[in-house]
Amino acid sequence: MRKRVRVHFRLMSGRLFVGTSGFAYTEWRPEFYPQDLKNDGMLSYYAERLLSVEINYTFYREPSAKTVAQWVERTPEQFNFALKANRKITHTARLADVDEVLDRFLRSASQLGPRLGPILFQLPPTLKYRAELLDGFLARLPAGDMPGAGLYRFAMEFRNATWDCNEVRDKLTANNVSWCVADTDEQDAMMVRTAPQFAYFRLRKLSYDDETLAKWSKEVASLLRDGADAYVYFKHEDTASGVMYALRFRELVAAA
Repeated sequence: MRKRVRVHFRLMSGRLFVGTSGFAYTEWRPEFYPQDLKNDGMLSYYAERLLSVEINYTFYREPSAKTVAQWVERTPEQFNFALKANRKITHTARLADVDEVLDRFLRSASQLGPRLGPILFQLPPTLKYRAELLDGFLARLPAGDMPGAGLYRFAMEFRNATWDCNEVRDKLTANNVSWCVADTDEQDAMMVRTAPQFAYFRLRKLSYDDETLAKWSKEVASLLRDGADAYVYFKHEDTASGVMYALRFRELVAAA
């Protein structure tokens, strides 16, 4: 069985949560998961080696109370689940008139308690920026003295170029919402920071060399030294490459 990797971060007051998009992949055997590890043991094994995972399941359906309880039972308290917001919010309602479905999603997410990481709103590529649409949506997110405001962190991933402007970034900053830095094979990402307390990265390329990982690790290390938390997720793919990138990235950040 692969030994746990212990990495020490010096002079960094922020916390690093690095992982992958999902964890339940039999294709990761035997490079990451032992060949004889049962499927229901994957999350516990993963959580002994990495401190976070991005859950795509919640984009399609609300997890049952039983599923959430199992996630909690199989992970240490310091582990974080980043949840992709349900598509009814982002793709069906397209951020408009989402009070009921948003409230239901947040109630479900809150069952994770201290294990709840950021909630990612990934917008469809066809949704263009409109100031009144973003303003209305941000106003619906718990903030300030609103109930539950201290429990949630929010990030937004924009996939239409009309959102890439200072006006949008300023609105996110004013509402403590993180701009999702999405690095893909189609589009290299630039570092954008909007939320003072944390940043959210999706490093989605199929392949990363050590030089590129080192470049991103320096960006993240700088955030950690500034006291901000960093959530970094690699693509899972059909091999263990993503999870191995995550382990390597953690080492590079510690050395940066």
